[in-house]
Amino acid sequence: MSHARSLDCGVPQGSSLSPLMFKVYLQPLITALANMDCYIFNYADDTQLVVKLDNSVQACENVQGILRFIMNWMTSNWLKTNPDKTEVLAISTKGCPWSDRFWPTELGTAPAPVKVVKSLGIKVDADLSMKQQVVLVCGSCIGILRQLRKLVPLLMPSTLRTMVTAQILNRLDYGNVLYIGLPTFLLDKLQIVMNDAARLLFGLPRRAHAKPLLKELHWLPIKQRAESKGLCMAIRPCVEQHQSM
Repeated sequence: MSHARSLDCGVPQGSSLSPLMFKVYLQPLITALANMDCYIFNYADDTQLVVKLDNSVQACENVQGILRFIMNWMTSNWLKTNPDKTEVLAISTKGCPWSDRFWPTELGTAPAPVKVVKSLGIKVDADLSMKQQVVLVCGSCIGILRQLRKLVPLLMPSTLRTMVTAQILNRLDYGNVLYIGLPTFLLDKLQIVMNDAARLLFGLPRRAHAKPLLKELHWLPIKQRAESKGLCMAIRPCVEQHQSM
């Protein structure tokens, strides 16, 4: 065991209270940014800003003001900014509206817009096509299915189903609301993975018809799963509001 030391600042890494303590510490910054002309999404120490940009001087000053405020607040509260880890994703149907003049000189060189950013495990591309996310999910699931096929002789059917649910279905369902409205060829890639998982549970070859297997497992197809999740997210606030009346 190490010697005891007093912690005058910061939060201990690995403590169950650390995320809550850090969130409380950042709350003044989050509250201040919410009153500015931007949308803010915050998860622990990962802060994302959504700002509408155009070619006007007002938009440029607005972005610079927001970034300067963040930098000054962090400096005055003993936190360090790291411009090298800052990414910019420009989403536009009329060409990229991002330019160096939106970036304050105090933060160094303006980062060039990237094509894909990863937010809480979901890849978002500048075209909002979700292609990169589908490729990521399919690739990870296919690798897991290959490993599970080797373990089939050693596992009980109930254990195998639990592992498939935890390792495959959870990956297919994570963030699947974003799959609503995607082209059929992208949804088909995800559906092929689900079909292979169903065949694995029944010990059938890859060319076996998967539709009756999904029905027996009570698995909705990929498209219906996404739509069902979207409906649940839309209906739940209405139900809670109705109950509070």
